Amino acid sequence: MAFAGTADKETAYVNVELLGSTTNEVYDKLTRAICDTVSKELAVPYDRIYVKYSELEHWGFAGENF
Repeated sequence: MAFAGTADKETAYVNVELLGSTTNEVYDKLTRAICDTVSKELAVPYDRIYVKYSELEHWGFAGENF
């Protein structure tokens, strides 16, 4: 995957989907935790990790909706 115009280093894209929403403070903490984990476990530099959040109002499961 190319990031910032180059593909010569490891890169990670993390997609997080939330049922509902949260605060900017929680997003900041979650992003740090995700980046720490990805960097440690996959050796991806912090500046090559992109985290995308999607807030979802409705999810279905087992024939019903939350």
